Amino acid sequence: MESSVESSSVDIPPLSSRHHQPPPSLPHHVSASPFLTQQPNQPNNGPETSPIFNLKKIFDGFLPFIILALVKVGYDHRLGILIFFAMFGTFIYCNAKVQEVASPRHIVSVGLILFFNIFLLYLTFADQHLYKSLYFFLPSFPAVDLWTLLWIVGMNDFIIKFATIAIKLVIVCLPNRTICCRKKGQCYQLIEMASQSYRCLIPITPWFYFLFSNSENEGYILSTCLLIVYTICKSFDVYAKAKDLIKSISIFSNFQIYGSTPSAQQLAVYNNMCAVCHDAFVSPVQLPCGHIYCDECITSWLDRERTCPMCRSKMQDGPKWRDASTSGNLQLF
Repeated sequence: MESSVESSSVDIPPLSSRHHQPPPSLPHHVSASPFLTQQPNQPNNGPETSPIFNLKKIFDGFLPFIILALVKVGYDHRLGILIFFAMFGTFIYCNAKVQEVASPRHIVSVGLILFFNIFLLYLTFADQHLYKSLYFFLPSFPAVDLWTLLWIVGMNDFIIKFATIAIKLVIVCLPNRTICCRKKGQCYQLIEMASQSYRCLIPITPWFYFLFSNSENEGYILSTCLLIVYTICKSFDVYAKAKDLIKSISIFSNFQIYGSTPSAQQLAVYNNMCAVCHDAFVSPVQLPCGHIYCDECITSWLDRERTCPMCRSKMQDGPKWRDASTSGNLQLF
Protein backbone atom coordinates (compact mmCIF):
# COMPACT_ATOMS: atom_id res chain seq x y z
CA MET A 1 0.00 0.00 0.00
CA GLU A 2 2.82 2.40 0.80
CA SER A 3 4.68 1.45 -2.37
CA SER A 4 1.67 2.36 -4.55
CA VAL A 5 1.35 5.80 -2.96
CA GLU A 6 5.01 6.52 -3.44
CA SER A 7 4.88 5.53 -7.17
CA SER A 8 1.94 7.88 -7.90
CA SER A 9 3.44 10.90 -6.16
CA VAL A 10 4.80 13.82 -8.27
CA ASP A 11 8.00 15.65 -7.55
CA ILE A 12 7.16 19.28 -6.77
CA PRO A 13 10.08 21.70 -7.03
CA PRO A 14 10.78 23.89 -4.08
CA LEU A 15 9.18 27.33 -3.92
CA SER A 16 12.49 29.18 -4.28
CA SER A 17 13.22 27.58 -7.66
CA ARG A 18 9.89 28.63 -9.22
CA HIS A 19 10.89 32.28 -9.46
CA HIS A 20 13.95 31.46 -11.61
CA GLN A 21 12.16 29.44 -14.28
CA PRO A 22 11.88 31.14 -17.76
CA PRO A 23 8.38 31.92 -19.03
CA PRO A 24 6.88 29.38 -21.34
CA SER A 25 7.58 30.05 -25.00
CA LEU A 26 4.74 30.74 -27.45
CA PRO A 27 3.84 28.15 -30.03
CA HIS A 28 5.29 28.52 -33.51
CA HIS A 29 1.91 29.37 -35.10
CA VAL A 30 1.36 32.32 -32.72
CA SER A 31 3.27 35.49 -33.54
CA ALA A 32 4.39 37.86 -30.86
CA SER A 33 2.54 41.14 -30.57
CA PRO A 34 4.43 44.19 -31.88
CA PHE A 35 3.51 46.02 -28.69
CA LEU A 36 5.49 43.41 -26.73
CA THR A 37 8.56 43.33 -28.99
CA GLN A 38 8.86 47.06 -29.82
CA GLN A 39 11.41 49.00 -27.87
CA PRO A 40 10.08 52.05 -26.04
CA ASN A 41 12.39 54.50 -27.87
CA GLN A 42 12.16 52.91 -31.35
CA PRO A 43 10.67 55.37 -33.93
CA ASN A 44 7.72 54.28 -36.02
CA ASN A 45 8.64 54.65 -39.69
CA GLY A 46 5.37 53.38 -41.14
CA PRO A 47 3.55 55.06 -44.04
CA GLU A 48 1.16 56.75 -41.62
CA THR A 49 3.95 59.03 -40.37
CA SER A 50 5.47 59.98 -43.77
CA PRO A 51 5.13 63.62 -44.94
CA ILE A 52 3.34 62.55 -48.13
CA PHE A 53 0.74 60.64 -46.12
CA ASN A 54 0.17 63.66 -43.88
CA LEU A 55 -0.24 65.95 -46.88
CA LYS A 56 -2.70 63.50 -48.41
CA LYS A 57 -4.76 63.54 -45.22
CA ILE A 58 -4.80 67.35 -45.24
CA PHE A 59 -5.76 67.44 -48.91
CA ASP A 60 -8.53 64.90 -48.39
CA GLY A 61 -9.93 67.08 -45.65
CA PHE A 62 -9.96 70.22 -47.82
CA LEU A 63 -10.96 68.50 -51.09
CA PRO A 64 -14.74 69.00 -50.70
CA PHE A 65 -14.27 72.71 -49.97
CA ILE A 66 -11.92 73.10 -52.94
CA ILE A 67 -14.50 71.48 -55.22
CA LEU A 68 -17.25 73.72 -53.85
CA ALA A 69 -15.11 76.82 -54.41
CA LEU A 70 -14.27 75.78 -57.99
CA VAL A 71 -17.93 75.10 -58.76
CA LYS A 72 -18.91 78.52 -57.40
CA VAL A 73 -16.19 80.32 -59.35
CA GLY A 74 -17.08 78.40 -62.51
CA TYR A 75 -20.74 79.32 -62.13
CA ASP A 76 -20.04 83.00 -61.50
CA HIS A 77 -17.81 83.20 -64.59
CA ARG A 78 -19.61 80.63 -66.73
CA LEU A 79 -20.02 82.94 -69.72
CA GLY A 80 -16.34 83.88 -69.85
CA ILE A 81 -15.23 80.25 -69.43
CA LEU A 82 -17.62 79.11 -72.18
CA ILE A 83 -16.35 81.80 -74.55
CA PHE A 84 -12.74 80.86 -73.76
CA PHE A 85 -13.29 77.21 -74.71
CA ALA A 86 -15.19 78.23 -77.85
CA MET A 87 -12.36 80.52 -78.95
CA PHE A 88 -9.76 77.88 -78.13
CA GLY A 89 -11.60 75.24 -80.14
CA THR A 90 -11.91 77.62 -83.10
CA PHE A 91 -8.19 78.34 -82.95
CA ILE A 92 -7.25 74.64 -82.88
CA TYR A 93 -9.49 73.88 -85.86
CA CYS A 94 -8.41 76.83 -88.02
CA ASN A 95 -4.72 76.45 -87.16
CA ALA A 96 -4.81 72.82 -88.30
CA LYS A 97 -6.72 73.59 -91.51
CA VAL A 98 -4.47 76.41 -92.67
CA GLN A 99 -1.51 73.98 -92.76
CA GLU A 100 -3.31 71.66 -95.15
CA VAL A 101 -3.29 72.07 -98.90
CA ALA A 102 -6.99 72.76 -99.35
CA SER A 103 -9.27 74.03 -102.10
CA PRO A 104 -10.19 77.74 -102.33
CA ARG A 105 -13.69 76.90 -101.11
CA HIS A 106 -12.28 75.30 -97.97
CA ILE A 107 -10.00 78.28 -97.35
CA VAL A 108 -12.95 80.68 -97.66
CA SER A 109 -14.93 78.68 -95.09
CA VAL A 110 -12.06 78.88 -92.59
CA GLY A 111 -11.81 82.62 -93.17
CA LEU A 112 -15.54 83.06 -92.57
CA ILE A 113 -15.28 81.15 -89.28
CA LEU A 114 -12.49 83.45 -88.10
CA PHE A 115 -14.37 86.60 -89.13
CA PHE A 116 -17.59 85.39 -87.47
CA ASN A 117 -15.82 84.77 -84.14
CA ILE A 118 -14.14 88.18 -84.11
CA PHE A 119 -17.32 90.02 -85.12
CA LEU A 120 -19.51 88.14 -82.62
CA LEU A 121 -17.11 88.82 -79.72
CA TYR A 122 -16.89 92.55 -80.36
CA LEU A 123 -20.63 92.80 -80.98
CA THR A 124 -21.62 90.92 -77.82
CA PHE A 125 -19.32 92.97 -75.59
CA ALA A 126 -19.55 96.25 -77.48
CA ASP A 127 -19.90 98.25 -74.26
CA GLN A 128 -16.49 97.04 -73.05
CA HIS A 129 -14.58 98.34 -76.11
CA LEU A 130 -12.11 95.46 -76.06
CA TYR A 131 -10.55 96.67 -79.31
CA LYS A 132 -8.91 99.57 -77.42
CA SER A 133 -6.25 97.17 -76.16
CA LEU A 134 -5.12 96.63 -79.74
CA TYR A 135 -3.70 100.17 -79.78
CA PHE A 136 -2.52 100.11 -76.14
CA PHE A 137 -5.49 101.75 -74.41
CA LEU A 138 -7.49 100.32 -71.55
CA PRO A 139 -11.01 99.06 -72.42
CA SER A 140 -14.03 100.54 -70.68
CA PHE A 141 -13.86 99.02 -67.21
CA PRO A 142 -14.33 100.90 -63.93
CA ALA A 143 -11.59 98.87 -62.25
CA VAL A 144 -9.14 96.16 -63.29
CA ASP A 145 -9.20 93.18 -60.95
CA LEU A 146 -7.70 89.76 -61.64
CA TRP A 147 -10.65 88.38 -63.61
CA THR A 148 -10.97 91.56 -65.68
CA LEU A 149 -7.24 91.42 -66.44
CA LEU A 150 -7.44 87.80 -67.62
CA TRP A 151 -10.52 88.59 -69.71
CA ILE A 152 -8.95 91.57 -71.51
CA VAL A 153 -5.60 89.90 -72.16
CA GLY A 154 -7.00 86.50 -73.12
CA MET A 155 -9.66 87.71 -75.55
CA ASN A 156 -7.35 90.14 -77.36
CA ASP A 157 -4.72 87.41 -77.62
CA PHE A 158 -7.23 85.19 -79.41
CA ILE A 159 -8.24 88.07 -81.70
CA ILE A 160 -4.63 88.62 -82.80
CA LYS A 161 -4.19 84.88 -83.37
CA PHE A 162 -7.28 84.80 -85.57
CA ALA A 163 -6.02 87.78 -87.56
CA THR A 164 -2.64 86.07 -87.98
CA ILE A 165 -4.27 82.91 -89.33
CA ALA A 166 -6.38 85.02 -91.71
CA ILE A 167 -3.27 86.73 -93.13
CA LYS A 168 -1.64 83.33 -93.65
CA LEU A 169 -4.75 82.17 -95.50
CA VAL A 170 -4.25 85.06 -97.92
CA ILE A 171 -0.64 83.98 -98.49
CA VAL A 172 -1.81 80.42 -99.14
CA CYS A 173 -4.20 81.66 -101.84
CA LEU A 174 -1.56 83.69 -103.67
CA PRO A 175 -0.24 82.02 -106.85
CA ASN A 176 3.43 81.18 -107.25
CA ARG A 177 3.93 83.97 -109.78
CA THR A 178 2.98 86.49 -107.07
CA ILE A 179 5.19 85.02 -104.34
CA CYS A 180 7.43 82.06 -105.15
CA CYS A 181 7.12 78.83 -103.24
CA ARG A 182 10.62 79.29 -101.85
CA LYS A 183 9.53 82.52 -100.14
CA LYS A 184 6.18 81.35 -98.76
CA GLY A 185 7.67 79.47 -95.81
CA GLN A 186 9.85 82.43 -94.90
CA CYS A 187 6.83 84.71 -95.24
CA TYR A 188 4.84 82.52 -92.82
CA GLN A 189 7.73 82.69 -90.36
CA LEU A 190 7.96 86.47 -90.65
CA ILE A 191 4.22 86.90 -90.09
CA GLU A 192 4.31 84.63 -87.05
CA MET A 193 7.28 86.43 -85.48
CA ALA A 194 5.61 89.81 -86.04
CA SER A 195 2.39 88.47 -84.48
CA GLN A 196 4.18 87.12 -81.42
CA SER A 197 6.04 90.41 -80.94
CA TYR A 198 2.79 92.35 -81.11
CA ARG A 199 1.02 89.93 -78.75
CA CYS A 200 3.89 90.37 -76.31
CA LEU A 201 3.20 94.12 -76.08
CA ILE A 202 -0.60 94.01 -75.76
CA PRO A 203 -0.79 92.93 -72.06
CA ILE A 204 1.43 95.79 -70.85
CA THR A 205 -1.35 98.38 -70.45
CA PRO A 206 -3.85 96.13 -68.58
CA TRP A 207 -1.10 94.87 -66.30
CA PHE A 208 -0.02 98.44 -65.55
CA TYR A 209 -3.54 99.39 -64.42
CA PHE A 210 -3.90 96.12 -62.48
CA LEU A 211 -0.66 96.53 -60.53
CA PHE A 212 -1.28 100.23 -59.88
CA SER A 213 -4.92 99.85 -58.84
CA ASN A 214 -4.00 100.07 -55.10
CA SER A 215 -1.54 102.93 -55.45
CA GLU A 216 -3.34 105.18 -52.97
CA ASN A 217 -2.11 105.67 -49.39
CA GLU A 218 -0.32 102.65 -47.98
CA GLY A 219 -0.48 100.58 -51.21
CA TYR A 220 1.68 102.99 -53.22
CA ILE A 221 5.00 101.42 -52.23
CA LEU A 222 3.83 97.88 -52.93
CA SER A 223 2.35 98.85 -56.32
CA THR A 224 5.57 100.59 -57.29
CA CYS A 225 7.68 97.55 -56.37
CA LEU A 226 5.38 95.20 -58.27
CA LEU A 227 5.47 97.43 -61.32
CA ILE A 228 9.28 97.54 -61.28
CA VAL A 229 9.49 93.74 -61.07
CA TYR A 230 6.98 93.37 -63.92
CA THR A 231 8.91 95.85 -66.07
CA ILE A 232 12.19 94.01 -65.57
CA CYS A 233 10.68 90.60 -66.38
CA LYS A 234 8.76 91.98 -69.34
CA SER A 235 11.85 93.62 -70.80
CA PHE A 236 13.53 90.22 -71.16
CA ASP A 237 10.47 88.85 -72.96
CA VAL A 238 10.28 91.83 -75.32
CA TYR A 239 14.00 91.57 -76.07
CA ALA A 240 13.72 87.87 -76.97
CA LYS A 241 10.72 88.50 -79.27
CA ALA A 242 12.45 91.43 -80.97
CA LYS A 243 15.56 89.32 -81.54
CA ASP A 244 13.52 86.58 -83.20
CA LEU A 245 11.71 89.13 -85.35
CA ILE A 246 14.95 90.67 -86.58
CA LYS A 247 16.29 87.21 -87.39
CA SER A 248 13.17 86.32 -89.40
CA ILE A 249 13.41 89.61 -91.33
CA SER A 250 17.03 88.81 -92.19
CA ILE A 251 16.08 85.33 -93.41
CA PHE A 252 13.22 86.71 -95.51
CA SER A 253 15.37 89.39 -97.13
CA ASN A 254 18.03 86.88 -98.21
CA PHE A 255 17.26 84.45 -101.02
CA GLN A 256 18.04 81.08 -99.49
CA ILE A 257 19.47 78.41 -101.80
CA TYR A 258 19.31 74.81 -100.61
CA GLY A 259 21.58 73.29 -103.27
CA SER A 260 23.05 73.58 -106.75
CA THR A 261 21.83 72.92 -110.27
CA PRO A 262 22.57 69.30 -111.31
CA SER A 263 24.00 68.25 -114.66
CA ALA A 264 22.22 66.15 -117.28
CA GLN A 265 24.24 63.07 -116.31
CA GLN A 266 23.22 63.45 -112.67
CA LEU A 267 19.57 63.74 -113.69
CA ALA A 268 19.87 60.57 -115.79
CA VAL A 269 20.88 58.62 -112.67
CA TYR A 270 17.43 59.37 -111.20
CA ASN A 271 15.65 58.68 -114.52
CA ASN A 272 14.63 62.33 -114.57
CA MET A 273 12.06 61.65 -111.80
CA CYS A 274 11.66 63.46 -108.47
CA ALA A 275 11.45 61.19 -105.43
CA VAL A 276 8.92 63.49 -103.72
CA CYS A 277 6.29 64.12 -106.40
CA HIS A 278 7.19 61.04 -108.54
CA ASP A 279 7.04 63.17 -111.67
CA ALA A 280 9.55 64.69 -114.07
CA PHE A 281 11.93 67.23 -112.58
CA VAL A 282 10.85 70.87 -112.63
CA SER A 283 13.70 73.25 -111.79
CA PRO A 284 15.82 70.46 -110.25
CA VAL A 285 18.03 71.16 -107.24
CA GLN A 286 20.83 68.94 -105.95
CA LEU A 287 21.27 69.01 -102.17
CA PRO A 288 24.72 68.83 -100.52
CA CYS A 289 24.06 65.15 -99.77
CA GLY A 290 23.77 64.42 -103.52
CA HIS A 291 20.03 63.77 -103.86
CA ILE A 292 18.05 65.70 -106.46
CA TYR A 293 14.49 67.04 -106.17
CA CYS A 294 12.24 69.62 -107.73
CA ASP A 295 12.83 73.11 -106.37
CA GLU A 296 9.22 73.47 -105.22
CA CYS A 297 9.10 69.96 -103.74
CA ILE A 298 12.22 70.31 -101.63
CA THR A 299 11.27 73.83 -100.54
CA SER A 300 7.87 72.65 -99.31
CA TRP A 301 9.55 69.72 -97.57
CA LEU A 302 12.20 71.82 -95.82
CA ASP A 303 9.54 74.23 -94.62
CA ARG A 304 8.32 71.38 -92.39
CA GLU A 305 11.43 69.21 -91.90
CA ARG A 306 15.14 69.85 -91.49
CA THR A 307 16.58 66.77 -93.21
CA CYS A 308 16.84 65.25 -96.69
CA PRO A 309 13.73 63.18 -97.56
CA MET A 310 15.83 60.15 -98.53
CA CYS A 311 19.03 60.00 -96.46
CA ARG A 312 17.90 62.22 -93.52
CA SER A 313 21.04 64.35 -93.68
CA LYS A 314 20.60 67.66 -91.84
CA MET A 315 20.07 70.52 -94.27
CA GLN A 316 19.22 73.47 -92.00
CA ASP A 317 18.12 74.52 -88.55
CA GLY A 318 14.60 73.80 -87.36
CA PRO A 319 12.03 75.25 -89.84
CA LYS A 320 9.99 76.80 -87.07
CA TRP A 321 6.70 78.44 -88.15
CA ARG A 322 7.39 77.89 -91.87
CA ASP A 323 4.50 75.46 -92.17
CA ALA A 324 1.92 78.27 -91.67
CA SER A 325 1.26 77.17 -88.08
CA THR A 326 0.45 79.68 -85.33
CA SER A 327 1.67 79.54 -81.75
CA GLY A 328 -0.98 78.32 -79.32
CA ASN A 329 0.66 79.81 -76.23
CA LEU A 330 -1.62 82.19 -74.37
CA GLN A 331 0.13 85.50 -73.78
CA LEU A 332 -1.20 86.45 -70.34
CA PHE A 333 1.59 88.73 -69.06
